[in-house]
Amino acid sequence: INGIYWNTTGTLRAGTGSSGTALNKLSSPTGIFLDSSDYLYVADSGSYRVLKYAPSVTTGTLIAGLTSVSGTTLDLFSTGIRYIFVDSSQNLYVADTYNNRVVLWPNGASTATIAAGNGTFGTSFNQIYSPYGIWVDSSSNVYVAEYQNQRVTKWAPGATTGILLAGVTGSAGKQNSEKYMYDIIEIVVFNQSRREKSEK
Repeated sequence: INGIYWNTTGTLRAGTGSSGTALNKLSSPTGIFLDSSDYLYVADSGSYRVLKYAPSVTTGTLIAGLTSVSGTTLDLFSTGIRYIFVDSSQNLYVADTYNNRVVLWPNGASTATIAAGNGTFGTSFNQIYSPYGIWVDSSSNVYVAEYQNQRVTKWAPGATTGILLAGVTGSAGKQNSEKYMYDIIEIVVFNQSRREKSEK
């Protein structure tokens, strides 16, 4: 029989199965990223932080946010961080959903900069509204799936405005519509013969 097979018994990489704020526990994780060196990154939304796990280690290291503290300053997250992305230099991008921004935490930094949006929700192209899925290409362009705006925008490094790639701002579509979109939560980027997809 041809096909792909996997181990039917899972291996624990993070968390204990019970909620908590200790570094070996998670609280409502909403996003993960696995890099090429098998380091696991977890958006621990209920504790307002991102943890990093070395291979075969089940206790995480806090790399972004402050445990159990939410806020709008650039060292904190809102109550609903979503998806995360880590580039080849181990810089961390986080969809800070309810703060309506995507933030960039350079590797080893104690605070972030804004990579997309301005921290307020709206339909203008200097704003984003409920970012969910994100993707970052090799040129550090940030692609954002805006759940409430029903659109995908692209933000160049250092840009204060994004450009529309897909959807019609604020207009949900039907299943047979190519122009309008509804409840977008992930992004797929096609690059010649290679398909790159944001994590769910």
